[in-house]
Amino acid sequence: MGKKDPRVSRPPITDEAGVFHSGETGLYSAVSEVVIADLICEGEIEGIVSGEYRFQGQEGNVGYDDSKFTAYTALDENGNCKTDLGFLRSVYWNEVPVVDKDGFYNFQEVNLNWVKGIPQGEIPSLNDSLPNQANSKGVNDFELSVFRSLGDRLFGPSIDLSTPEKTPGYRSPKLVENTNNDYNKAYGSEDFGGGGEEEVNNPPTLLGEIDRNAKVYNVLNKECVAIQVNIKIPRLMETLFDDPYDNAIVPPQGKGRQSFFDKKEKHQNAQLTFGQGDQKARKIRYQIYTRPVYDTRNIITSSDTAKTPSAEDLFVPWKSIPDVDDVIFGKIEEPYLRSVEIDFRKGIWKKENPRDSKFYKYFQGWEIKIIRLTPDSVHSYLKNESFVDSIVEIYDSVIRYPYCSMVYSKFNAEFFSRLPSRAYETKLQKVKIPNTYDPILRTYTEPLGYWDGCFEARKEWTNNPAWCFYDLITNNRYGLGEYIDSDIVDKWTLYEIAKYCDVLVADGKGGLEPRFTLNHIITSREEAYKVVNDLASAFRAIVYFAFGGIYVSQDRPKLPIYLFNNSNVVDGNFVYSSSAKRARHTVAIVRYNDKNNLYQPSICYTEDQLGIQRYGIKEIETSAIGCTSEGQAKRFGEWILRSEVLQTETVAFTAGNEGNYIRPGDVITIYDEFRNDRKLAGRTLKVEETATGVIPSGLYSTYDRADDNGSMLVTGNAIVIDKPIHFVPDTEYKLSILTPTNYYEASQITPSNCVEDVTLETTTETEGENITEEIETVIDSPVNLFSLEDTSPKSPGMSLAGRLSDNFNDSIDNTNIFTTTKTISVAEGKAEFSFGFSSYQNGAKKKEYFDGKVRESSKPGFPKRIVIEDQDGNVIAETKYIGAETQSIMQLGGVRTARAQTQLREKAQKQMTHGEGAIREGAQISTRRNGDIFDCLQFYSTDPDVSDETRSLAQEEIAYLDAKEDAFSHRIPFSANVHQSSNKSSENLLLINSAKQISLKFIKPAGVTSLVVKVIHPITAYAAATDVNKLHLSSRVEYRETTPSQPTTAFQDIFQFNHIKKVKTFETRTRTASETKTTTVETITVSADNTDEALTSADYPEIRKNQVQNIYFSGFQALPFTGNYHSDFSVSGSGIVTKIFFDSLHQSGLDFTGYSITGYNNSSVIGDLAAGNTGAYSSEYTNPDGANLIWSIEPRYKDKTRNRNYTLNDELASGEQQTFKVVNIIENDSKYDITAIEHNMEVYESTAPPVVDYGSSIGGPVENVRVDENDVEKPNETEEKKTPPPFEYDPSDEGACCVSNGDTNSCFNNLKRSECDELKGEFYKDRSCKDIQEEGICVKPTEITEPKPETPVNFTNERFFPMKFKLNINLGDFSPSQGLEDQVASNYKIKPVNDEDVFGNMSTEANQQAALDYYNSLTYFANRGESFYFEYSEKTDQYGDFYLVDRKLAFDNESDAIAGSRLRYVVDDYCEHSQEYLESLGYVVVDRVFPASYGLRDLTKESLRTIEWDDSVTAKDKCNDPKDNTHIGHAFNGDYSAENIKNGNVYWVAPPNQKYKVLIQHALYVFPDFLRDDDGNVIPVERRDEATKDIRDFSFSNLSSNRQQENGKLAYQEGCLCDADDSYEPFADVNFEYIDAIVDKSEQTQKIVKNYADFAKLNFCGENYNEDFEFTFFPKTTFSNKAQYNSILEKGDKELLDYIHPGQYAMFTVSVSPEFDLDSAGEVLDCHDQNGYRYTFAVNLNDIPSLLPGEANTCNQSPAVVLNHPEADNTRVDSKIAPKLYKTPKDYIDKYFVTVDDYTEKGISTSTYMPVEYPGKIKVTHDQDGNVVADDRTECLYVRGLETREDNDKRKYKTEEGRGIDVNSDNSSKLTTSFTFGHGLNDSGLTMVDGYLAVNDCKEYNSVDLQGTTIKSYNVHIDLAPSFKHTQIASTSTSLFYEGNIEDDRSDNPSDPETGTEKIVPRRFSDQ
Repeated sequence: MGKKDPRVSRPPITDEAGVFHSGETGLYSAVSEVVIADLICEGEIEGIVSGEYRFQGQEGNVGYDDSKFTAYTALDENGNCKTDLGFLRSVYWNEVPVVDKDGFYNFQEVNLNWVKGIPQGEIPSLNDSLPNQANSKGVNDFELSVFRSLGDRLFGPSIDLSTPEKTPGYRSPKLVENTNNDYNKAYGSEDFGGGGEEEVNNPPTLLGEIDRNAKVYNVLNKECVAIQVNIKIPRLMETLFDDPYDNAIVPPQGKGRQSFFDKKEKHQNAQLTFGQGDQKARKIRYQIYTRPVYDTRNIITSSDTAKTPSAEDLFVPWKSIPDVDDVIFGKIEEPYLRSVEIDFRKGIWKKENPRDSKFYKYFQGWEIKIIRLTPDSVHSYLKNESFVDSIVEIYDSVIRYPYCSMVYSKFNAEFFSRLPSRAYETKLQKVKIPNTYDPILRTYTEPLGYWDGCFEARKEWTNNPAWCFYDLITNNRYGLGEYIDSDIVDKWTLYEIAKYCDVLVADGKGGLEPRFTLNHIITSREEAYKVVNDLASAFRAIVYFAFGGIYVSQDRPKLPIYLFNNSNVVDGNFVYSSSAKRARHTVAIVRYNDKNNLYQPSICYTEDQLGIQRYGIKEIETSAIGCTSEGQAKRFGEWILRSEVLQTETVAFTAGNEGNYIRPGDVITIYDEFRNDRKLAGRTLKVEETATGVIPSGLYSTYDRADDNGSMLVTGNAIVIDKPIHFVPDTEYKLSILTPTNYYEASQITPSNCVEDVTLETTTETEGENITEEIETVIDSPVNLFSLEDTSPKSPGMSLAGRLSDNFNDSIDNTNIFTTTKTISVAEGKAEFSFGFSSYQNGAKKKEYFDGKVRESSKPGFPKRIVIEDQDGNVIAETKYIGAETQSIMQLGGVRTARAQTQLREKAQKQMTHGEGAIREGAQISTRRNGDIFDCLQFYSTDPDVSDETRSLAQEEIAYLDAKEDAFSHRIPFSANVHQSSNKSSENLLLINSAKQISLKFIKPAGVTSLVVKVIHPITAYAAATDVNKLHLSSRVEYRETTPSQPTTAFQDIFQFNHIKKVKTFETRTRTASETKTTTVETITVSADNTDEALTSADYPEIRKNQVQNIYFSGFQALPFTGNYHSDFSVSGSGIVTKIFFDSLHQSGLDFTGYSITGYNNSSVIGDLAAGNTGAYSSEYTNPDGANLIWSIEPRYKDKTRNRNYTLNDELASGEQQTFKVVNIIENDSKYDITAIEHNMEVYESTAPPVVDYGSSIGGPVENVRVDENDVEKPNETEEKKTPPPFEYDPSDEGACCVSNGDTNSCFNNLKRSECDELKGEFYKDRSCKDIQEEGICVKPTEITEPKPETPVNFTNERFFPMKFKLNINLGDFSPSQGLEDQVASNYKIKPVNDEDVFGNMSTEANQQAALDYYNSLTYFANRGESFYFEYSEKTDQYGDFYLVDRKLAFDNESDAIAGSRLRYVVDDYCEHSQEYLESLGYVVVDRVFPASYGLRDLTKESLRTIEWDDSVTAKDKCNDPKDNTHIGHAFNGDYSAENIKNGNVYWVAPPNQKYKVLIQHALYVFPDFLRDDDGNVIPVERRDEATKDIRDFSFSNLSSNRQQENGKLAYQEGCLCDADDSYEPFADVNFEYIDAIVDKSEQTQKIVKNYADFAKLNFCGENYNEDFEFTFFPKTTFSNKAQYNSILEKGDKELLDYIHPGQYAMFTVSVSPEFDLDSAGEVLDCHDQNGYRYTFAVNLNDIPSLLPGEANTCNQSPAVVLNHPEADNTRVDSKIAPKLYKTPKDYIDKYFVTVDDYTEKGISTSTYMPVEYPGKIKVTHDQDGNVVADDRTECLYVRGLETREDNDKRKYKTEEGRGIDVNSDNSSKLTTSFTFGHGLNDSGLTMVDGYLAVNDCKEYNSVDLQGTTIKSYNVHIDLAPSFKHTQIASTSTSLFYEGNIEDDRSDNPSDPETGTEKIVPRRFSDQ
């Protein structure tokens, strides 16, 4: 460096990061291992989750039908995938799984093991299948250690800082060249001097001893054999800010001081070795001393002085030599942990081990002193802090930890800055389970028909809360078993509770889950009472102790078991109270642990929306014990809210000895005479088992039998009650009578004597012996065998309607009249099959019935069962009868006239239950009582017109059902020839309320080659509807409309076979035993051997039996009776009471066998059993007359609804029972004080909102009439009270209803009285609204006027009437489309790969041989011979020099596959069609070869793996390059052959990555002054009834009052329609450029941008892909409030149009445009073949279509969208109201939808990206005959064009506005009124009312497939026309790839000439 050379700075010198180890070369980073033992739970546990179950089941069933377990896997240390390590997937460190779902590790050097916690314990050890399993001794045993976390700062010695010249006190080494990085040489080996080549010139001065800052710790455990000390260094380095002589006294400038640049060495060594900014390594030296600690305070004096130590003997000084003298030297940037281990058995204490000392008994442990020798930093440049992080005590004891489930972990500490949080997904404590219980499927199998009270010998894991609860209170070790004998626990009730917990319910996410589960850990000591009740609360139960037993009562649906009235309570008093309103919550916040989020605490928010409307938001927060499911938490929250709202009343009373029977949780019935108008309760005076009575004539209109006097003789039970009561003769009543029966206490039941039966099955294998085994193999992708036999496996072609039509009309004697069979051929091997079957009622509309349409609905089909037999008729599997609980005659082919009266219509639709003995009041019946399954089978068994086989089958099915006759039935006879029946039920009949798939799994034995699937469906039209013409049932099932006035209801039951799949195979294999061994399998079964003595569920399903019997009678059966009775009324001294006769011909009567009614009581039953007497019960009290039994009566049928908890029936209002749930019982001087709360079954129902039976639900939940006085809001005293006119309470009366809504009134016609009451209106029987309004009553509603501009308006609240409009566009119709695949493909051809590209120069023999070896190994060639090619030339002669790869190809059939014609698909290309999928569609898939192209993943050369177009294609360098992996296989003209491959006609294509944008814009307009009178004068909205026309009825020139906005635009403009009678003067129409009419905040935009590659994929792969755009808007209305709107919407009795503000239009603008990119040179890349286009259309919300007769329904309720063309046949719209096009409003687009597009910057004009813009009308130039039109005549462009015009139509047009539209050769526009912009999915239209769109039928037949056939879009109003149509009509539709229009060659172009050649196109899947 010269004198004048500039001084340049050098970069800082930084030492390498790491830690230096003395005596070794190189640097080392910290590697420390951490070993942890976690105590998980009390043992024995099931273990850490190692797999997952998949279940199948049906909602409402107890448990699942089937399960499949999939084990998790993980890699062992050798890289093998093992299932026994799968548990690592359930171990989480810092909330990250140790092993991910693919079996790969998220952490390295991990070792984990766990033990179950068995009683004898297990020696802890690490896992030998994982690395790093050995401990410090080299074995797998897990060392016992205690971890002590410290974190204490370790300070160095204190130094003197008082002299600045001598600070910081470090010596300065001599600068020597150190090329070997020898730190010891440079710095010396000592901390305060020595080493190096220069003496220390500035030593530090210490203050105090060097160990004054030492840390001292004690380990006071003599068993400790070693310790591990962990020293933590956060950072260790120094940053230099001066030269290294900073440690010396700084000489003055110029006196020998060396500057940064040394002038003396400026030419040789210009820069110093060290300098400012350098980062240097530093060291910290520390020492650890230990010494034993003895107890010097408690020395025991001994006579032997040698054995008596002195204090000095027990004091051990510190040794001069440390146990550890260590230096941490290096540059450390991240926290570093240095771990050192001191083994007291091997170190300096080896020879002085306290264990060998004679004073060992005084030995207490060890003392540890840690000293830091290196001083701490005194400035910020040096970082050298140190900490004593932790000390680990190590013991050599081996502890087995009995009953402790543990997890042992060992891992590398470098992955964590601190100990990681650890979580384990486990199945914990195993518990006792019944011997009938399957804890996996959660099912109960009772071989004896009951549970014998025994538990399994071994505990199992279950999270059923009932069995967890039972185990806790009976376990001797961790539960209450030490204090509670299991014999006094009511396990029988727990058994029923457990079943209820295991019932499958919806989880709210589309799946099923058990109703209650318990996943809970008890981590702290609690009072037993609290723990037990907490666990019980997990399944909504309470626990109580009574009569020496532990009882559990669950809050669940129950029937009343006891009856109270005023005669059996003390003083006859019931005291009522009610919960306060403020105590009723409307929002529940339930805390639970979310199993989907690592069981973290979460909350579930549940609200009662109707309750919020009434009470406001009142929150309650609670925790769901053991809940890990959001669905369970939500059900818990709903139960809380429903309980508080629906169970508000409490009753208290005192009972006598009867109270001894009642238990908390029991449901009781109370009839309080003082709460009811009539005294319908009391005690019996006499009960006769058999009595004869005469029902006199005149009490009832007709009897089914009568004597000459018209009287009816009845024989049966007779009951005399103690009150004279008049009953309405034709009304049915329910008599409830308390009849004592047996009951038992759990503590007094003979315990089950459970005996273990141990079976040892021993098998011996001898070496060399052949062993036969059965191997199960689960089929991963089972094939539906139905799909192999049917072209449409899911088609309901086997519908009952179709079957029975043939059977009924053509062959009544058909032996299969009520059976349908299907035979499936199967392989003969043993296999397991899964069968699926659906049955539902046809959801199609009536008109569709007659067209053969079938639509699946949520309503279940009629009961039917499945029987699966083999070819010999042997039954393999069968189901019970499963089906709808109820049906009406209308669902059985019933017929009614359109003019039928309301009452008749209701009767025909009345639902009847199977086996119901009593016909509900007013029900219409048929011969077989509405298709009753029991009566239908009975009919078949005796019908002479059916075959013997049918009668025989019917008798077999009757025997199978084995119907039980209930004792409580009666029905009112309708005619003498009507079949009579009592209530029936069957255990083999399962009735359901919602359609569900019936699933069945069965094992097919070996040798069976055919499966015969038989559906037995007894309810047929033939059985249910014959010869009942009088009741409007067709005598023949008809499937068409006879006349419009008499529609026919089709038979609605449908069923279909869904699938039958082989899911598992059983293969018999033979192996040879490799050694001789004996295997013993122990099986333990537990059962009771004293079931003849012990009370079990075989004898009594309920220990405490229901004591209430219910029996039904008609009013005419109750007669006045006199005798020597006390009564309020008497005649001639005889008291008048009532005697009720029961007819044994119609009713079974009371049960005298199981209950104490007369003759004896059973009060000593318990004593008899205790004495071992199981014979007849003893009798202590006789009651021959059956007197003093408690009874009450109420009408049988109630008219209460879910949202109306009161009756409108005067008979029911006069007296009814109430049900209550007992909550507390207190014994009080031989009496019992009972408190009960109101019981409402609605509390337990589903999460769906309450169903409104009629009318509207106003203001939230039912108002409780019994509330605290302080909670009732006082009414306004000055407000006039309205008193309704007196009337008889007949809810079926019809008339007018006037409802007050604030300042307005609303009147409704033809409402029932009950419906009017629901709306809280005044009812006027047999009057109309017109009648009462003429009298000045209930004036018309007033309009809600638009608020003043200065008043802010909440848009959402003002307009509460939601409407929806949905558009659909098929993206698969973008150009180029179907039919041009060959032309398009040639332009997107990918560059092919040749052999030379892969193997090199093919002229060399070696490369040719390599090619031969490769080709002979390909699957296609290998299957044809060992060596297909012998010479390379053979391959090139056949296929050319193209490089070939294996591919699977799909053809239509075998012959096409052989010939290579009509290639459809290449498997697994960009079309993403798998082999299984294509084969399921019927294609034949074969192995073939296919020429390779650039970018295929098969290629190994990197240069060939990038996709690239061929140099010859048009797209190259002009389009966006294709995306990777978008290859689509293509063969020209579908011809796959070697010749075509050789000629280059078989290749891969990839479409360019161009983009398109689809934009839909919407706004709602309200045009002013829209309504007019005949003279054109404006009619205000409030006088809308006076308007006869609107602005569209007047010519534009004559239109008055046309408003104008600031920019001059008028509200109305010249329309497209012309007046033919007035020189074609144009009519007025709305102008959408009048943007002042836009409703505030109504503008909406929806946009999608899609890659063209996706469109091309759709074209090449033959798929549809629809996108939908849904808009919700709120029109301006004149409803008074939302309640009025809801009311009209619910009842549908008013036209909604009457309330929609006139002049409202929903406007939509559709835009499709290309999206452009630039290439590297900035040029626009444009390969778009689809032209951009834009058009605007609108729908008037007040226009009403003219529907054809029978078309009107809810689905097309106005306002509706009907897209017919006015000139079409049977059109529903005229030219004025048909939706049409309008000029796109530029001002609207610019104001509301300004988009920041970069088209201008790219130089792209509007006409380029949007070349076609459609006008609002077109000008007529020539009429229909081709004559020139001279006047200015225009026509409209309707959304639904008219494509059916005659060929001789010669009309011509020219466009008035718009742009980019092509013209014909005569210069006329190609745009005509025939052009279609969109169409509806049905001609009758679709409503826009959101409330009606929810109807299933609406959404079903207005739906399109969004993606293939898997996802549907429902309620589509307009299906937009194909986009290529707009390209066809565009004037600039030339293509980059074609000379002319790209669409000229389209096969679907109407102008294309016939070519005579076949177009080979991929087949659309919808055609399969």
